Amino acid sequence: RYWSSVIDLVGNEIDSDGIEELAKVLKMNQSITTLGLSENHICTDAAEKLAMALKVNSTISSLDLGHNNIGSPGMEILAMALKVNSTISTINLSSNRISSGAEKLASALEINKGLMHIDLMFNELIDL
Repeated sequence: RYWSSVIDLVGNEIDSDGIEELAKVLKMNQSITTLGLSENHICTDAAEKLAMALKVNSTISSLDLGHNNIGSPGMEILAMALKVNSTISTINLSSNRISSGAEKLASALEINKGLMHIDLMFNELIDL
């Protein structure tokens, strides 16, 4: 079997149902290292489904969630997953309507020493 290490699903209008199916694959994944999910319809509910998969995934090192609608609650859920996932080194959360929850992300960074780059551009963080 051939497995790709890069999955680019940018701009495919993926919503919560699509993320639920993708999460099933990610839980069993042993080869995907880069996952591009920017410019989709990922909201808080979808972020929660993705976070559950990230807690058990040990191969993804780069995750692009830019230009979605994750919001502050979704970012907080993802931050909890980052406390457990030690393989993600780069995450893009730009343009996601995130306004609070930076303390949850900071808490994850205290535990996750592998996370080297977090992009939070074009959000309105108020609790930095």
